[in-house]
Amino acid sequence: FMTLDPVVQEPLTQKQNPQVLQLMSKKKSLAGAAQILLKGAERLSKSVAENQENKRQRDFNSELLRLRQHWKLRKVGDKILGDLSYKSAGSPFPHHGTFEVIKNTDIDLDKKIPDDYCPLAVQIPSDLEGSAYIKVSIQKQAPDIGDLGIVNLFKKPILKSKPGALHWQTKLENAQNVLLCREIFAQLSREAVQIKSQVPHVVVKNQII
Repeated sequence: FMTLDPVVQEPLTQKQNPQVLQLMSKKKSLAGAAQILLKGAERLSKSVAENQENKRQRDFNSELLRLRQHWKLRKVGDKILGDLSYKSAGSPFPHHGTFEVIKNTDIDLDKKIPDDYCPLAVQIPSDLEGSAYIKVSIQKQAPDIGDLGIVNLFKKPILKSKPGALHWQTKLENAQNVLLCREIFAQLSREAVQIKSQVPHVVVKNQII
C-alpha cells in the first residue's frame, strides 16, 4: 500500500518575493543608467576642459607672437624669459633685466570674458616695478644768473587706465624705463664723486647733491 505524508511548503523568502525581485531589478536598471549618465557627463566635462585649454593655448601663442615682435625672448627649460636690459646696445649696467612670460589661466573662457583679458602675463623683477624719472634741479649761485628751474627727464606720462592688471606692453615699457633711469643715475653718481669741485658732490640714496 502507499502512504502519503503531507509536505509543508516553505514560505517564499524575501529574495524570492516577486515584488522584491521586481524592485531589485528596477534598482539595478537605474544604477546602470546612472552609471552611463555619469560617464557621459565626465566625458563631456573632459571635452569642455580640453576645448578650453586648446583655445587658451591658441590665444597664448598668438599673443606670444606679438610679444616677440617687440621684445627679445628665449626659452630656458620650460620657461619663456625676456630681456629688458640694454646689453644688446652695449650697456655695461649689471642688472640682468630678465622678465618671465606666463600663461593666464585665471579666466573661465565659457563665461563672460573681461575687456582687459589677455592670454599671457609678464612677471618683472620687483625692483623694476612702479615708475622712475631723472629730476634735475639747477639753483642759481650768483645774482646775475637767472632761475633755471627744474627739469624732469625720462618721465613717462601717467595714462589713466582701466582698473585691473596692466597690459604686458605697458608693464614692460615702465619696467625698462625704471631700469634706464637706474643706469643713468648710477653713471651720474660715479662721475659726480670723481669731479673736483670747491663743494664736493655727495650721493645720498637717490639724490646727487
